[in-house]
Amino acid sequence: MDGIVIPVDTPFAGASATPAPTAPPDERARDAQRGFDAVVSVVDMLLGSPLAAVVVDGEEPMLLTAPAHARTEGAVLTLARHAVAQHASGADGGAAVPALPDSTDHSAVAAAIRAGRAHSVALRDDGAGALGVLGIADLEGDRPLDEVTVRALDDVAVVVASQLAARCREVRQSVSEARFRNIAATSPDPIMCVNAAGITTFWNRAAEELFGYSSVDMIGTPLIRIIPERGRGEFFADMARAAAALDGAPLDQRVRAEGMRRDGSLVQVELSLSSWREGDEMAVGAIVRDLTAQLETERRLYRLATTDSLTGLKNRAAAHEALAARVDRARPLTFVMIDLDGFKEVNDTLGHTVGDEVLSCAAARIHENVGDGAMVGRLGGDEFVVVVDGDDVDAARVLGQRVIDAVSGGYVAKAQQVEIGASAGVAMYPRDADSAEMLVSAADLALYRAKARGRGTVHVYEPSLREDAVVQHTLRHELREAFAHGEFELVYQPQWAHDGETLVGAEALMRWNHPTRGQLSPAAFIDTLADKPIAPQVGEWVIRTALTQAARWREHVPGFRVAVNLFESQLRSGTLVNTVAQLLHEMGLPGDALELELVETILTRDDEDTLEVLRSLRGLGVHLAFDDYGTGFASLSLLKLYPVSRLKIDRTFVHHVDVDASNSAVVRAVMYLADVFQLEVVAEGIETDAELRVLKDAGCAAYQGYLLGKPMAVADFARACLPSLPTV
Repeated sequence: MDGIVIPVDTPFAGASATPAPTAPPDERARDAQRGFDAVVSVVDMLLGSPLAAVVVDGEEPMLLTAPAHARTEGAVLTLARHAVAQHASGADGGAAVPALPDSTDHSAVAAAIRAGRAHSVALRDDGAGALGVLGIADLEGDRPLDEVTVRALDDVAVVVASQLAARCREVRQSVSEARFRNIAATSPDPIMCVNAAGITTFWNRAAEELFGYSSVDMIGTPLIRIIPERGRGEFFADMARAAAALDGAPLDQRVRAEGMRRDGSLVQVELSLSSWREGDEMAVGAIVRDLTAQLETERRLYRLATTDSLTGLKNRAAAHEALAARVDRARPLTFVMIDLDGFKEVNDTLGHTVGDEVLSCAAARIHENVGDGAMVGRLGGDEFVVVVDGDDVDAARVLGQRVIDAVSGGYVAKAQQVEIGASAGVAMYPRDADSAEMLVSAADLALYRAKARGRGTVHVYEPSLREDAVVQHTLRHELREAFAHGEFELVYQPQWAHDGETLVGAEALMRWNHPTRGQLSPAAFIDTLADKPIAPQVGEWVIRTALTQAARWREHVPGFRVAVNLFESQLRSGTLVNTVAQLLHEMGLPGDALELELVETILTRDDEDTLEVLRSLRGLGVHLAFDDYGTGFASLSLLKLYPVSRLKIDRTFVHHVDVDASNSAVVRAVMYLADVFQLEVVAEGIETDAELRVLKDAGCAAYQGYLLGKPMAVADFARACLPSLPTV
């Protein structure tokens, strides 16, 4: 089989596979061991779990990058055999491919190949022809490689081929000087030689074509005529290193430089240097490679790796890198984090195509309103960042509000009219953080507070936000332990009928018997618990415990009903109806023994799934109550839409209802709505006899409050409300 033939050494000698930093490709890179690092870095950015190898005739396959579980001979050979099979000699113009030994295919690599997550490219050099094959596979992807990724991998192959060809050229330099002289004249690569004084002694035809000077023009003249003035210092430094290499010092064999053509235009080149003695004099030779095409490919890959393809802004990695670079300059700056309000609903209802267009338009609005010198990036999803110089708090608020005003409003995407808003969190260096990472964290905390305060606002970081975050982090951990260790307890607040003296039920309320802080009310932990994954489990425990107790009390109080507050995650868990039905069956209770209390914000989502769950619960006979009615944003239409059976007037409207005309009006309005929709009304938070009289006159069905009984443990509840029962 035909392939590349290298008489001395191997083109893989000195290859390196350590991650390369992301940097503009036009910087002068003088590290002789650079190898394939840039290729590895780009492949790692493009694919989630890449395996890449180069196959050259006469050589073992060379592994460029692989996850830990695929750094085996079997994995590399499986990929190599696939790549070779795709580019058999003569099938696509004569790619040089070797015969490989048979072995059992590596399962993960074989699976990636079958799933279309593998790609192979024949490696060619314009001067040297066929070189070998590059094989690449994504071992953990979930879909075939798309066209954008394939094109990027083809660009990667160009860089690999260039590096491989360069290594071949370096190997050629190890051939004897006489052979070098014989072949250099006809080499497709520009080749030149100079003596110790920098005078040109050899100049081949390819050098003539690249620089525009003939051998007659160059031989006997200083080589610096093709070196721009700004690069001559480097030239003399290279000559000094070449001289030192004759005495055993290592020589940087490959360097990037800038050359100047006869017409004055500049060209980026790579020089492969070698030095030797000709008699008593030093000679330096250079094989030159025009980097124009490679640098353009590298720039494309760099843009692909650092630019968000949807918006054209810096992507997450590039934005963090740019922020870190600004922080390293140790000058004050302002970091603004923007999150779109209402975008998720756009995506969910109108689809990602519309959502993508809205994101693109929002990005353009942000970019147009932050001024020159600002860095704008997209962190992902609907989250953007802006970085500007300076740390003036008032200016930062103005900037944040300007961005919010620009982004908020109407958009037309795919003929759909949509409305979104925005919130912003602001942090400043060095006022709020001493590193880029902590600056991002500070702005994120400020953004979270802005959204919690109603959205559409700017919030500037303050130290108390991090203190609160630490407390919340500790609280989340403690809550997980609390449930596991049985630290939660239910207490019961009695509910009384029309005359305020007939017990009809109780509301079950959680308490946390904290090991160091004592018993905590729900105000200290319930919001945090509601957001935790264990919330549905805790909610099921609450229903089970409350129904167990209700079954005992119902034996003595016929019709006794226990009310339980629902977590929103329970309602959306998909298991609530079955759980309630099973628990009622286990306890031998009818559905009307249980009342589930819903806060208004759960129902304002207005989705069909929620409605179906509530209808199913009502089908079991379970009562549903609007808790704290009147304090949220529930509309009258929800009373008609959802099958609630009770309204609970919030304590804020019960307080001083006997003397506060506004509260009295609210109570009358709620009673009127309840009458229209045939709902019962429960008044909670009653603390005085006067309040109770007003509510009795209004016609409430049940009453609850400290005047009639505080939340009590089981034994205390039995003693206070069921004196005829034996205490346990």
